[in-house]
Amino acid sequence: MALARGLQSGHPLLLNMKLILSSNDFSRPDTRACILANLPVPVSECRLLYIPNEKVSEKQMKSSRFQEKCARYGFLPEHVAVLNYYHTEDVRSFQPDAVYLGGGNTFSTFARIRDHGFADALCRLIRDGAVYIGGSCGAHIVSENIEHVKAFDEDRVGFTDYSGLGLFHGVLVCHYTKDREPVYERLKRESSFPVFALRNGDSLVVENGAVTLVPRDETVPEVL
Repeated sequence: MALARGLQSGHPLLLNMKLILSSNDFSRPDTRACILANLPVPVSECRLLYIPNEKVSEKQMKSSRFQEKCARYGFLPEHVAVLNYYHTEDVRSFQPDAVYLGGGNTFSTFARIRDHGFADALCRLIRDGAVYIGGSCGAHIVSENIEHVKAFDEDRVGFTDYSGLGLFHGVLVCHYTKDREPVYERLKRESSFPVFALRNGDSLVVENGAVTLVPRDETVPEVL
């Protein structure tokens, strides 16, 4: 089974951007190693914008919990800014080297970004050179379409337009296993976009129009 169909280069939407997409982001050593190896500067120097998922309260956004979380991966707490959805102007002047959005409910998190008026700003940051780190939900959101994600994420919002941000020219099936093969095979038949299946531990690195699959480390145990 091919894990990715149609690795392309030269698509205009991919040029001058760097994306690191996976199912697990920092939670597995193999995907974490891929992220750290592809940052634009050493992690101790990297200015990171952290985008919370749909579950995070404003109180939590204002706390230091996410700075402390990122410090476990090598970021300095003073280099980590957390998007407060209720005061997005607080990060407008922040110039990140990387932007990070991890797991959550794809539809609820995307709706939160969109409804608080940060979708365009997020796209600008990435197009202006910030490396994007997307894990699971964060990976789906920057793709071309998320409708198929309804098979494994509840759409509590009631989306009618399932277009993603379109920064990645393709659609993704994250956390790919045999159970998700029917979704993957249907997409290969029906989608007008390239289709990529990402097992836990796999990463896609998109840079200057080239898409590279970084396979998982098979020695890393699967955590259920």
